[in-house]
Amino acid sequence: MGARADALLLLTRLAIDWHDEYDLSLGIDTAAWRATAISPEENRRWYDEQIAAETDVERLKNLCAGRAYCAAGHPVDAREGALRSYEAVRAQLPVLLELLDDQGPEIRTKTAYLLGWFPEEADATLLPLLACLNDERDPVCVATVLVSVGLSADSGTTSTTSTPCRAGPPPPP
Repeated sequence: MGARADALLLLTRLAIDWHDEYDLSLGIDTAAWRATAISPEENRRWYDEQIAAETDVERLKNLCAGRAYCAAGHPVDAREGALRSYEAVRAQLPVLLELLDDQGPEIRTKTAYLLGWFPEEADATLLPLLACLNDERDPVCVATVLVSVGLSADSGTTSTTSTPCRAGPPPPP
């Protein structure tokens, strides 16, 4: 695997390599994930409440250290930390979309796979993914694009098209 393919794999793992929130056949429910992630503000409030009520000196010391860590911007909640990674990769999707036109099928395949995990970006990713199918000859890339299109189109967040893939003839006008 080349450096660029390695980088795409790393971005994918950075964004979604935690195993309790997603399933290939169902995609990722980012709304539920965001709802369950504990924000830094919530963590600081929790620490403040615990510190105010704590009488044990050693526990108080540990709570103050935890609050300081949280106040410095470090994620305390694993879901919130993972969400930060996901959002960092999501911010780069406009640049990554260009890789769907790469000469290497491995790069196109890994890019298509990565894009499928961002259902909130379906309006921006669906049409480029579908366009990828026009000239694609690599069967692994075609299959990966189709899975990503399915995950994106089924997310309920897209307004680009209501039926990106249709079997059979088009409906009568």
